[in-house]
Amino acid sequence: MYARILVPLDGSKAAEAALPLALALAVRWGAEIEVVAVPVEKESRASVESYLAALRERMAVGGLVNQLRTHLLSAGEPTARILERLAASHRDLVVMTTRGRGAVRRAWLGSTADGVVRASPVPVLLIPPDRGPNPDGGAAADLEKDGATGTDAVAPPAPFRRVVLPMDGSDEAERMLEHTAPLLEASDPEWILLRVIPPFVPGGSPYLPHMVRDLPEQTQVHAAAQEYLDRMAESVPTGRARTRVVTVGQPALGILQVAEEEGADLIAMPTAGRGGVSRLLLGSVADKVIRNSEVPVLVSRHSGEG
Repeated sequence: MYARILVPLDGSKAAEAALPLALALAVRWGAEIEVVAVPVEKESRASVESYLAALRERMAVGGLVNQLRTHLLSAGEPTARILERLAASHRDLVVMTTRGRGAVRRAWLGSTADGVVRASPVPVLLIPPDRGPNPDGGAAADLEKDGATGTDAVAPPAPFRRVVLPMDGSDEAERMLEHTAPLLEASDPEWILLRVIPPFVPGGSPYLPHMVRDLPEQTQVHAAAQEYLDRMAESVPTGRARTRVVTVGQPALGILQVAEEEGADLIAMPTAGRGGVSRLLLGSVADKVIRNSEVPVLVSRHSGEG
């Protein structure tokens, strides 16, 4: 369970698409949410304060003011200020959209999300802006529509039911089981454990990468991958697991295709991991998955990264 959630906002409706899910999780866990915003320059501080005050009023319409705290960060580079606050406030989950363009600062959220993902000491749940309940009106519009009040105006209490988890044999990927479990619905969630393997190139050329030249027969690679996933399926914390091994030259494409085929509502992966099973560096594809996913992506940075 995550008890203390941080939600960075930039004043845009796209950024506010992270609020409904964050609030739903907070209600489910009895967690506290802190919304933070960063002034661009000294003269913008008043406008940021005004934005946060208005946000608190809008959340009160849904009866959720007690779930929400706001904090005005000192002016500076947004990523650095958010990470400083994350450490100081001892948050254990960040929820934010992958991009936004708002009144507080134009077009900073996308690059800020990148920076937070690369350096956050806690998992980050990234929400595509158009995945919000009402992306045109923002989170507050959803709370206000039809005179809705209470948590039903935000999001269902069990946000995710089917997750795709790419596995490469690394400890980082395997730890995502633990990070993901609290986000799944309590009743019979489904895990799709995925192993992406590169296509076999017979008669390896000396000009091909060492990994490709030395691959054994594709059937043997597939069998080893399947055996590994079967073992990992026994370790899922809750619910049931299915396994898939796919052969594709672009791992990110394979992950996204499986998520679409399976009707997954969450992808979970580390920002980096290198496993003996695949020799696949997940960090090289995580960015592509985040940028192109149509569903939320949960990422976690290995504590040993620089």
